[in-house]
Amino acid sequence: MSIKKHPFFQAPPGAVFAILIVPGKWGYVRFFRGRSMAVLSVVGEAPQLPRIDWKHVSSGWIFFSFAPNKDATEAVPLGIVPFDDAESEWPPPCYDPPDVIQNCYQIHENGRLRQGDENDVRGMSQCLTVTPAQLAEFLRERLEAGELHSVD
Repeated sequence: MSIKKHPFFQAPPGAVFAILIVPGKWGYVRFFRGRSMAVLSVVGEAPQLPRIDWKHVSSGWIFFSFAPNKDATEAVPLGIVPFDDAESEWPPPCYDPPDVIQNCYQIHENGRLRQGDENDVRGMSQCLTVTPAQLAEFLRERLEAGELHSVD
């Protein structure tokens, strides 16, 4: 018997998913190239493609995705909304802080990893990886804080 992969597994660029936050409230993510996704700052009442201006969509937050097969968080594929061009398929650069082995910042940019220093990462976000369950919890917190606006 084959193992069923999580819906986020190997999502192509532009793939949009609805993720259940609480009963009757859905958050939305759009995948970039690689394992990264934009978490939109909108909430809907049904798992359907939100009616928003996709050319000027505001990505509230960006995370890398790690989707274990046994993660039961409800995520519904809604389709693919293509990016304007190949360059737009990449997320903004982010960094990993220095660790005990490598005493430098690791910068993720356009599918490549490079080393840098404090000046190189100034204004850049730290790379964060979440599971679907952690993403749903993050969205619940944003919903409770009033940081998501309704699209329905």
